[in-house]
Amino acid sequence: DCQEFNKKYPGCQVYLTHLIGDGKCHDSEEFNNKECKWDGYDCINVTAIQIKYPDCTWSRIAELGDDHCDIEANIEECGWDAGDCFELNFPHCDVADLSMISDGVCDSNFTITNPHANMPDCNWDGGDCNARNEEIKLKYPDCYWSIHIGNAGDDYCDFELNSPECGYDHGDCEEFNMLYPWCESFEPGRVGDGFCDYGYDYSDNKECGWDGGDCIDDLTKTSLQNLYPNCTWLRIAEIGDGYCDMAANTAECGWDDGDCIVNNAFPHCNATYNETWLIGNNHCDDKYDTKDCGWDLGDCKNLTNVISQYPDCTWFRLAELGDGHCDNDLDVEECGYDGGDCMF
Repeated sequence: DCQEFNKKYPGCQVYLTHLIGDGKCHDSEEFNNKECKWDGYDCINVTAIQIKYPDCTWSRIAELGDDHCDIEANIEECGWDAGDCFELNFPHCDVADLSMISDGVCDSNFTITNPHANMPDCNWDGGDCNARNEEIKLKYPDCYWSIHIGNAGDDYCDFELNSPECGYDHGDCEEFNMLYPWCESFEPGRVGDGFCDYGYDYSDNKECGWDGGDCIDDLTKTSLQNLYPNCTWLRIAEIGDGYCDMAANTAECGWDDGDCIVNNAFPHCNATYNETWLIGNNHCDDKYDTKDCGWDLGDCKNLTNVISQYPDCTWFRLAELGDGHCDNDLDVEECGYDGGDCMF
């Protein structure tokens, strides 16, 4: 008498077996559990399942999602048996929790350890992301999506979608482009992810902020923290990297360890924040050989005459003498009251 019961409910340990599947929900731990298939499905809310899968016509709808793949329910209308058959259908779907597939919610947020399901191998999250993907396609009609549509707007910057036509990966790459405009990494989403990708994709360089600070050793970070203990900028490893980061352009961060001094001293200089290191580098750059840039901070100005004219002036930025702007540090007799700039 028990052979059929044991076959249908292996592992179900109850004394009154005739109560399992009798049409009444016996809501106790003894009956309403996975091994007893939730009291023979008597305790399953069939109405909720029907609402979730309105086009599923399978007669045993209560058995959807019972961790057993029923071939009769292995169709899209039944959510591939509410996900039970997904592993069988999509063996290359690399997500940690298959129960999230075809659950009515588009799972499209990416992390390195848990890729999202909005990919072809996962049938676009079992169809949950179809509407979202179509909406994005309509928003960017000139973007060639191919298989990458699921990566758009997944909180991870993808090289293939980082273009105006694709809305800079539906906004995912905007911060990256602002911070590292000259970075040519093939995996921009890995820049600043906490792991040093040395030699991996051309991100361990100055243009990419030494992989967003990931490849700067702990000793350097500790030294900077000791040097600027009140600097609260999260990317402290990038302080003093030759680029003026406006978030670090504070007294607490040493004006980005000096990187922003040129920006502050010459606010009208046309140097972009990632080229300020060219100013005052002992090489005359014609592009910055202007009054607004302090004659390339002296690199393009003959200082011999200035030094001979003001031999007792000890300020290190002598190129700014007589540049038409009164500098308080030069407003002393030894510096000719800033070469005359402060006399009026």
